[in-house]
Amino acid sequence: MDIRLKVIEDAIQMEEMIAHNICAVIGIKPGTSKLFGSSSAALPFSTKIDLLKEVQYFDNNAKEKLLMLAQIRNKFAHMSYVTDYSTCFEKLPDAVNKLVKWYPKTKRVDFDTNERYLFGLYYALLTDVFDEVARFNKFIYDKVTEEYDIDSKLRWYEEYMIQLKKIEDDNPKLAKLLLKAEHETNNKIDAMTPIPRSKWLDYLFEGKSLGTDNFIGKKS
Repeated sequence: MDIRLKVIEDAIQMEEMIAHNICAVIGIKPGTSKLFGSSSAALPFSTKIDLLKEVQYFDNNAKEKLLMLAQIRNKFAHMSYVTDYSTCFEKLPDAVNKLVKWYPKTKRVDFDTNERYLFGLYYALLTDVFDEVARFNKFIYDKVTEEYDIDSKLRWYEEYMIQLKKIEDDNPKLAKLLLKAEHETNNKIDAMTPIPRSKWLDYLFEGKSLGTDNFIGKKS
């Protein structure tokens, strides 16, 4: 594939991931958003990067890498004579030095040409940034899942209290016993050993059974 097209294609995939992450944070649907969709009104790639950099999740190093990837993409997208990595990095002062510092395992001696070496540095950056954004995406998904779980429990408890009040009107003694049983159950649950996070992830994202050996309260 042509180098310019490959870099732009990489940026498009990254842009879509970033757009979905930002939409998740601010609570809008990517498919219906003008600013984060694919229409002419959509925000440019650099602005989406800037928005993502504002999120406190990323440290300064990760933010600098996001910016570097955006700069590389812009050189290929907006300068007709930038058709290879050598020309691109000539237009980005100190970019190579930063990449060498970030990815010391990518060594010049392992590549037969300097162009291939620069591609190796670019690919290391691209992979790193994709991993960072993917981790952030998972972090957001966990938070959304957690909030949904809390909201569901609150709604359940609200409805439970409504039903309990109905029982209390007809049978105050039974209602008192039910409320006592609920309190005792909650106390026992609070005292139980939580399921390890890895087991929760298996359950939430892969649909695997937790199994009796990993049930809450089971001591290791």
